[in-house]
Amino acid sequence: MRLILLFLRRFLFSRQSDVLFKATNYIIFFSLALGIGSLNIVISSINGFQNELDKKLANISGYFIIKHESKQYFQPVQFDLQDKNSIEPFLEGKILIKSKKNTQPALIQGYNTNALLKISFLKETIGPINDTNGIIIGDDLAENLNLSVGDKVIITTSENESPFKKDFFTISSIYNSGINEFDEFLIYSNLNTVQKLFSREDYLSGFTIFENKLISQMPDGLLLVSNKQKYRSLFEWLNAQKLPTIIIFGMIALVGFFNLIGSLNIQIFQKRKIIAILNSLGLSKNQLMSIFVYYSLLITLIGSIFGIFLSYVFIFLQNKLHFLKISGDIYFSIEYLPMEFNFMISVLLVMVSLMVAFLFTVFLIRRQLSFNLAKTLQL
Repeated sequence: MRLILLFLRRFLFSRQSDVLFKATNYIIFFSLALGIGSLNIVISSINGFQNELDKKLANISGYFIIKHESKQYFQPVQFDLQDKNSIEPFLEGKILIKSKKNTQPALIQGYNTNALLKISFLKETIGPINDTNGIIIGDDLAENLNLSVGDKVIITTSENESPFKKDFFTISSIYNSGINEFDEFLIYSNLNTVQKLFSREDYLSGFTIFENKLISQMPDGLLLVSNKQKYRSLFEWLNAQKLPTIIIFGMIALVGFFNLIGSLNIQIFQKRKIIAILNSLGLSKNQLMSIFVYYSLLITLIGSIFGIFLSYVFIFLQNKLHFLKISGDIYFSIEYLPMEFNFMISVLLVMVSLMVAFLFTVFLIRRQLSFNLAKTLQL
């Protein structure tokens, strides 16, 4: 092993190496670093955006909800729920909201005051929500219906399992959640008010968990649903963009490996006489191949780690300075590209890089060292 490392140092990293070989090493090093670093930045961007979106959705409807596996409404007394302090009951239903100018379908959710306090953009507006038939609507819905605080609206139910009802409600406040899709149709109100509206005084639609943790035990008949399950189409759309992007940047990273293999092939061709001499002195072809394998793995390891370091610096600066902007109107009011550095993914990228470099090197270098060493010495 020491003999192979000695030849690796003198044969490939000697100060007497020609300028072209040194320049090639630098090109390989930086191409691997840029390829791996770019791939890590892309993965960090996708994960960061998904996590930021998950936080925004959790601020509106919690991280998880507990619902009945088959019924839209159920009586909570039928189930023995654990961790009651961390869950908040709610009831929701589809409605039609009518103003003097227009009528629009919407979704109304009823919570207790403690639960509404956990929704950051409602903290300053829940005071008047305790009034009978008071509701809080989004600013986009208020604009569509030409409504302002204090206006009266008519709400009618449109549930198949509930009797048709119609009642007057007062706009207690107008909120802005930061996601236009919710501001256009989601209405908040007091839990008792919504239960009376749907004639479901003793019933609930489920429980909301506003903290990012699971409850200790789930009773039979109830389901725990995460945001990624509740908004499955949205996250499936994000995942559909994830794979092609990773493949494209993965191919960019492969360019560095092809540069590495090309450099090794050239070096073997230029130094074939020295290789033949070493073979005649007792080094087997496997030992000679080991020299180039170690060289390949060493360059890949250093280049990959440097690329991960560059990506970490880039991600840190992006999260601090926000120099990569995105349109909040399109991307759920996220004004900059959030990134999340993941140490385990970075280690995985380095390990995969080493494995790819090893396979490429063993396959191609074995073929290059198949020339007749005895005839090479005669040339």
